[in-house]
Amino acid sequence: MDRSVFIWQKKLNVFFNSVTNIILQKKFMPVKNFFKKSLVPLGLVGSIGGFIGDVLKPFADFGFIFLLISLAGALITGISLLYFKNKEGKIIHKEKWVAGFLFFLLFALMWGIYIPISKAGPPQGYLANNIDAISKLQTDVLKIGEDVTEIKGDVKKIDSKLDNITAKITQVDLNGGIISDPRTPQDWYSNAVLYKLKGMNEDAIKAFEKFFNFNVTYLDPYLQYFEIAKNVKGTEYLSDFFTRLSEKYSANQTVKLMKAKIISDRSERVKEYEKIYSEGDPGAPLLYMLITEYSYANLPQASMLDREKEVKYLDKLNELPVNKQLKEYFVSADMLTEAQKILQTENNVNKTGPLGDMIKNPVQVQMYPIGGGEYSIVFISTDYLATNIFYRIDGNGEFTDTGENKAFGMQTSQRQPKTDIQAKLSKGEHKIEVKYIVKSGEESKVYEYKLKAE
Repeated sequence: MDRSVFIWQKKLNVFFNSVTNIILQKKFMPVKNFFKKSLVPLGLVGSIGGFIGDVLKPFADFGFIFLLISLAGALITGISLLYFKNKEGKIIHKEKWVAGFLFFLLFALMWGIYIPISKAGPPQGYLANNIDAISKLQTDVLKIGEDVTEIKGDVKKIDSKLDNITAKITQVDLNGGIISDPRTPQDWYSNAVLYKLKGMNEDAIKAFEKFFNFNVTYLDPYLQYFEIAKNVKGTEYLSDFFTRLSEKYSANQTVKLMKAKIISDRSERVKEYEKIYSEGDPGAPLLYMLITEYSYANLPQASMLDREKEVKYLDKLNELPVNKQLKEYFVSADMLTEAQKILQTENNVNKTGPLGDMIKNPVQVQMYPIGGGEYSIVFISTDYLATNIFYRIDGNGEFTDTGENKAFGMQTSQRQPKTDIQAKLSKGEHKIEVKYIVKSGEESKVYEYKLKAE
């Protein structure tokens, strides 16, 4: 064994034996007396630490900080004990140092219990959640932001017309806490966010609904409301609310979106979104919702036809004028950042690299002579959900199915299309048209190729 390791092992054995002897050989009385004298400061320090950790919870995890301090104190006092030696090389019984060591261990244990309890509690802390004075202390004195746990206090300033009234949604006013007599959209939105932060979901729902009565077109307040109301009230309540709101504000596209979002079946929900799209003048919220429906996160098993639609919506969103970009429909800066990350990811995946080329041309055609004026025409499909391939040569007649391959598609659980045919062609250039059908039954557009028979 390495000599240094042996020396440290010996030191630790001596240290723990010494601590044990202090306790077992009736040398613990001084330590006991020390702790007895320290019960008041021990309780005081623990109470103050717990109060600070709970009240300042929105700022940082002070329980973890205090745990690290306690462990560091135990480590320092423990190491110090190893170096108090007399001439015989034995550790001197420094009762107060041992008491300090146990003191820090006790605190470490306390904070180890406190941390999971704190994490399971409300984001603003137990005291602020139950005592109005503490909640007011957080908002009035400590200036804790409207959502330091999620939005980090940065609510974007946006000018918008709400029900023909020009209103400015600015940073949520926390200096006065909950507004007792809300009248403006700003007041109701501020209250809704604060109620949500406090976990007062019923009050948050009511405040959001009052805010929406100003014909709001922002997207993220609806998304926040949707999540809370669905969990607390259920989908029937949501459906009833958005039906009434859409009747009141029939031209509000964001409200129509939320009504469609209630539909649980994805394909039916997307159909409703696309129905709104077909009505013309699609706004950024609608395009964003469509993009997320076709995203890899929500539709990993997508056909190239699905990816083609997503690219269309991405292009449409990018083409919107500056004053109609997605950022104009978000109040929360953090939620906007998250939405922009999603869009950037989908742009990178679908519009660059090999996949971008495959989306544009999901089927390729090649032709090889096999003799006697016969040619083999090969169809190369990159859409693994294709079940049927149809072709037509030189515009003659109807499209013809290539037929079925004997193998079954692993992804489609249906037939696999035959990917080659033989045809007698004259020498010269020929037009080959091809289209295909995917598992869902959706048919692609017609792709045209000009190949030369030699």
